[in-house]
Amino acid sequence: MNVLTLAALGPGSSPYKLLLVIHIIAVATAFGVPLAYGAISRASRERPGADGRALALINVQLQGRAALPALIIAAVAGLGLVGLSNEVWSFSDTWVSASFAVVIALIVVSAYLLLPALKRSAEASGTEDPKGEAGEKAKAQTAMATGLLHLGLVVTIVLMVWKPGA
Repeated sequence: MNVLTLAALGPGSSPYKLLLVIHIIAVATAFGVPLAYGAISRASRERPGADGRALALINVQLQGRAALPALIIAAVAGLGLVGLSNEVWSFSDTWVSASFAVVIALIVVSAYLLLPALKRSAEASGTEDPKGEAGEKAKAQTAMATGLLHLGLVVTIVLMVWKPGA
């Protein structure tokens, strides 16, 4: 890229601002959607059989088709923001590296802990005893994974606000 092209980029540029909007919307989706899981799970456990399973499958669909993809989009957009920052931010900045590491961990938690727990919860909700051992175990795993996601969100926000090492 030539100097004029690089000068057109940076935090004040339209491409940067557009990517920032995408990043913010993706973060809101990735972390806002899981807030509904508790209420939906509770309702599914109160309705044994097909009705309870259908409600529990809503959580699986929300996680697999909205929250997890949004988290990945947020990560990619965040990388793009660093790249478009015209060297205001760098991948070697402590807060950028730490934030990226936390987000990678959250993607792993979301894909390999939360989504499978929601699937197990949906399976348990389709039984005659949705509050049985399998249902309670899935409920605990869902709560743990959702808690980890929100803890990671807070850590990432702190890193992005205070920018240690910048």
